Amino acid sequence: NSLSRSRSAQSLKLLGTDTTIQDDKMTILAQLFWLAVSLLESDYEHEFLLALRLLSRVLHRLPLDRPDSRDKVERLQNQLKWNNYPGVHSLLLKGCTHAVTYEPSIALLSQLAPILSLPVCDPTQSSAFAMNVIALLPYMLLHYDNANEVCIQSAETIAQVASEMGAKLENLGTVMTLYSRKQFSKESFQWTKCVIKYLHDTYAHLGINMLAFLIEVLEKGWTQVQLQVLSVIHCLLHYVELSTPQAQIISSDLLRVVAKYLDVRKKCP
Repeated sequence: NSLSRSRSAQSLKLLGTDTTIQDDKMTILAQLFWLAVSLLESDYEHEFLLALRLLSRVLHRLPLDRPDSRDKVERLQNQLKWNNYPGVHSLLLKGCTHAVTYEPSIALLSQLAPILSLPVCDPTQSSAFAMNVIALLPYMLLHYDNANEVCIQSAETIAQVASEMGAKLENLGTVMTLYSRKQFSKESFQWTKCVIKYLHDTYAHLGINMLAFLIEVLEKGWTQVQLQVLSVIHCLLHYVELSTPQAQIISSDLLRVVAKYLDVRKKCP
């Protein structure tokens, strides 16, 4: 006898309007969501890429801005009992530190930007927005003169979220809107300085976290954005106090990584 398709595989293709069928389909999608999130913990790039592709497809069918979708996801999360769950956004940031996974991770980080306040994305509900902007910034700078769809969508979404968060991020929203419309009148470095200044005004307490992340991206990430990452670090260093005990932990890493790029430039003819 030929093997029959599994109930899960059949249910994913059902497009009926029956309430029970729809509920089953959402349950399966929620299960696939957590399967993808679990795979994001993998240190193998092929598994991480698989997780990115699966998560992107699931989120198109299971939009977390809908209460019924969130309910399914949160119910399963409670059953998983995932201790010290870091959040989808934090797991995705790891993808920025590898050349092969960099661009797919950026695309998904941009897609998550409108829902970063949800506990499933950021259990702290306090740091994801700032880290999202920092993660997307080098890629947006790489395409500053000819912004692609991901960059424009990222800028528009950041501007929208910033406006929803109140006057404290109004200036950040303004420069992001200008980027999306290609109306910022000065060069990319000046735009970077504005973004970092307005981000620091609200998230000064995350300066060390931002710097540590950028150092890792610079050392391990996509080579095409190295100059842009260095530019962002340059601007950020005007605001981060490196003499504090917390900062001294990463100071040696910063000096080591930056010195490597200085040596490379000296050796260039």
